[in-house]
Amino acid sequence: MINSSFTAELHCTEASRAGQICISTGGGELATAAVDGWLCFKGQPIRLRFDYKETVGARAHYDVSCATDYDGFLGGKLGRSKNGYLGLYGVSRTDKILSHISPIYWAFAQFTKVSFWKVELLDKWDGTVQGAEQVNIHLRDDEGYRVAAYQPWQDKEYLNAAPGNDGVILTFKLKDIRLL
Repeated sequence: MINSSFTAELHCTEASRAGQICISTGGGELATAAVDGWLCFKGQPIRLRFDYKETVGARAHYDVSCATDYDGFLGGKLGRSKNGYLGLYGVSRTDKILSHISPIYWAFAQFTKVSFWKVELLDKWDGTVQGAEQVNIHLRDDEGYRVAAYQPWQDKEYLNAAPGNDGVILTFKLKDIRLL
């Protein structure tokens, strides 16, 4: 994969979920903290920033964060909750408020972070940026769990990477790649 940093849109290629990955939104108020900032299929479309770390075997490792300036999520680090849900951490109003008033919240938030994300190529790649947009990929967390779609409640599916997840493993493509 690309051995430098870039921003891109992450698009799911599964037929019933095809399209750009979004973050859930609930109005940005403290009461909606449980639904704001989770990666899903319906919500605010976002770009992600992939900061290259290294390549190990066939997988490139990146720090991933939000590259979209929306409702305070710009720069939010892509992480995983204790239940495996993917979200943007460290930048929401709720994160900032709770981190200042509760050392316990701050300590818990440290466990939601993922050290890095792995991009696994599923197709042959020609080595060009344009070619990278045609390649199917799996996104894996630092423990190797593939990102899947999981519907825990309501009518919205969320992205999840956890052991024992019975969700549908997702295939993605990176679109509109811009080198940094």
